[in-house]
Amino acid sequence: MSRRTNREGTVYFNAKRNEYVGCIRYGMKPDGSPNRVTFYSGKDGKKSDVIQKMTDWRLRHEQNYAETHKVRLEDGIMAWAETCKKPDLKPSAYDRLESIIKCQIIPRIGWYYLTELADSMIQSDLISEILEKDGLSVSTAKKAYNALNEFLKYSVHKKAIPSNPMAMMKAPKPSSTIELDCCNSGESITGEKDKALSREETEKLRSILYSRWKIAPQNRRYPNGGAMELILNTGLRLGEALALQWSDVNWKKNTISVSKNLIRVKNRSGKGKKYKLILQEKPKTEKSKRIIPLNKAALAALEDLKTAPGYKPDGFIIHTNKGTAVLPRTLEQTLENMCAAVGIRKVGVHALRHTYATRLFEKGVDIKIISELLGHSSTEITYRIYVHVIDSLKESAVEALDLD
Repeated sequence: MSRRTNREGTVYFNAKRNEYVGCIRYGMKPDGSPNRVTFYSGKDGKKSDVIQKMTDWRLRHEQNYAETHKVRLEDGIMAWAETCKKPDLKPSAYDRLESIIKCQIIPRIGWYYLTELADSMIQSDLISEILEKDGLSVSTAKKAYNALNEFLKYSVHKKAIPSNPMAMMKAPKPSSTIELDCCNSGESITGEKDKALSREETEKLRSILYSRWKIAPQNRRYPNGGAMELILNTGLRLGEALALQWSDVNWKKNTISVSKNLIRVKNRSGKGKKYKLILQEKPKTEKSKRIIPLNKAALAALEDLKTAPGYKPDGFIIHTNKGTAVLPRTLEQTLENMCAAVGIRKVGVHALRHTYATRLFEKGVDIKIISELLGHSSTEITYRIYVHVIDSLKESAVEALDLD
C-alpha cells in the first residue's frame, strides 16, 4: 500500500465511542510538533459523514478562500477586538475580553490560519483544554467560546472565511457540581469566599468594625470599618460602594442613591501606573440604578465614616486618609484582616452582599423586592443565585409542621 500524502488524512472506527474518526495532518506548530485536525461522525454515524467533513475542510484549507485573507487567528482576533469591540465596550469589559483572548485563545490556537479552523479543533484544543487539562471554570470556557464565535461571525461577514466553523458547536454549560454561574448578573456563589456569613460570623465581624488600638485609642484600627457595616445593610456591590459620594445620601428620607461604579482598569495611555481607577457613570444594567432605604445600622455606619481621616463633605463616602477613592483590593484586604482578627473564615466583600440578601430571605421578604434592592435585572437571576437559600427555608418551614 502506498504511503498517504500530507493532508490526505486517515479514517478509522473507534469501537469504544461507536463512531468513525478522521484525522488530517498538515504543517507544523511553532514548537515543531505536527498540526492535526480531527473529525467525528458522532455516535452511530457513518464513515461517509467523516469523509465529507474532511473533504469540505481540505477544499477550504487548500483554497485559502483568498490570499488576501490568509491571516492567523492571533492577528485577526486582536485587530477585531481593538477596532470593533473596544469603542463600544466599557473599559472593564474590554479588559476582560482582551484577557480572555490573550490568556486563553491565542496560547492554544492562535497560530492557526482562519481557514484552518474546524469545530473539532476548537472543541479539543480550546474548550476541552480549558476545562479538562487546565481545570478552569465553565465560565472561562464560555467566555472564550463567545469571543471566538463572535469574531468568526464577523470574519464570515467580512468574507475572510466562507463559513463559521463554530456554527454547529454548543456553548459550554455550567454543571451544578462545578459552579452556579448566574447569567448576566456577573455574580455567582462558587466557593467559601463568596458564601454568606452565618449569624455568628456576622456578629464576630461586627464586634471589631469600630474598634480602636489599645495603646493608641485615639486611632481607629480600621478607618473604613464602617464600610463593611454599610455593605452588610445595603447589599451594595463593591464597585457601587466605592463610588458612593456624600451627595448620594438623602438624610431626610434616609435613603442612598446608587448610580455609579468605581472600577480598576488598565492604563492604556502608556504613562504612569499600569492600572487606574475610573468612575463609571453608566451602571451595569438599568436596574442597577436604584434607591436603597437605610436602616439604623447603615445610618450609624455613615456617621462613623464621616469621622474617618480624610473626610470631605463633597468627597467619597469610603475614602483614604487623603480623601481619595479606596482601591477595591484595599477594601478586600481590610476585610481579610478583620476575618483573621476575629477567627472566622476568610471572605470577600461580595460575601457581605450575599449575607444581606440571605437575611432578607430569612425575614420572609418577597423575592421581587430583594431583586430590586440588589439591582438585579430580573427576579430569575435572584432566584438562580439564591435557590439554595430558598430551598433551605422551604425545608425549615416543612420541618416546623412536626412541632404541631
